[in-house]
Amino acid sequence: MVGRTIEYGEVDSTTLRIQLRIYGSAFDIASDVPKTGRVLQLGDLFDSKEEDPARALLERHALDGLVAAGRAPTSGPGNRWRQGASRADVKLSVEGGAQLLEQLGDGWRDVDVVRLDQDLAGGCLLLRGLFAAGLKAGMVVSFVNSQFPPPLRFASLDYPALPKALHGCSLSYLLDHLRPLGFHLVRLSGPYAAFVHATRLTPNIGPQDPDEMECYRGSRVWGFSPAPSIDLVREWFFDFTEIGSQEIWSRCWGNLTKAFWFPSSEPGFLLYL
Repeated sequence: MVGRTIEYGEVDSTTLRIQLRIYGSAFDIASDVPKTGRVLQLGDLFDSKEEDPARALLERHALDGLVAAGRAPTSGPGNRWRQGASRADVKLSVEGGAQLLEQLGDGWRDVDVVRLDQDLAGGCLLLRGLFAAGLKAGMVVSFVNSQFPPPLRFASLDYPALPKALHGCSLSYLLDHLRPLGFHLVRLSGPYAAFVHATRLTPNIGPQDPDEMECYRGSRVWGFSPAPSIDLVREWFFDFTEIGSQEIWSRCWGNLTKAFWFPSSEPGFLLYL
C-alpha cells in the first residue's frame, strides 16, 4: 500500500502533474465527440495559478468557463472565465444544486466538464442536486476525500465547524450517484477522480466500471493531515474482508467523533455503507 497524507490544500508539482494528466487524458478520450465548449467550475479559482488544471484545460482547448460557488480568475492570457453565483448565493445541498441550475440558465445545462474543487464542504451534495435537476455533462472531475476507502460512503455537509480535512466525499459515494447517470470511472489519483459519460467513451479507454477496490489500492495520495492517521485508513480498508462492513463503519465513526470535536449532536457529515 502506497498511501500517504499531505497538508490540506497542498499543491506540489507532483499533484499538479497528476491532475493535468487526469484532465488531459480523460478529456481527449472523447475528442471525436461533438462538444459544447463549456466548463463548469464549482469552487474558487480567484487565487489559482495559470497552471491550475481547469484553467490549463480551458486555455489548451479554447473553452468557455463559468465559476459558481466561488470567484472567477481575473488574470491570465485570453481569460475566458465568467462569474456565476457567488459562494454566499449558493446553498451547498441537494436542493441548492437544483436552485443553482436554474440560476445558470439554459446555456449551461449541458457542459463538457464539471469540476468540483476541494474547498466546498457540501460540494458533493451540490453536484448531486445539479444532476438530479437535469444538468448534463461529458465528464466530471472531482476532488475525492480518499481517507474513506471503499465501501465507506462519506460526504461532508455545509457545516461551519467542519474541519477542512473532512471536506469532500469518498469514491464510493461519488460512484453511487454518478454511475446510475451513465458515468464511468476512468482515472483515479487519490485526491482526484475523473468520470466520463458512456456516450463519450471510446473503446481504448479500458474496462468499463473498473473495480473500485483495485483502483483505490493503486492510488498514491489517500488523505489530508491533520486527520485520522494513515494507519487507521489502512485498517478501514484492509480489515474489511476479515471483520465485515458493519464493524468497519463502527470503527470509522468512533475514530472520527473521537478525533474531531463537534459542538452539537450533528457531526457535519454523512457516513454509511
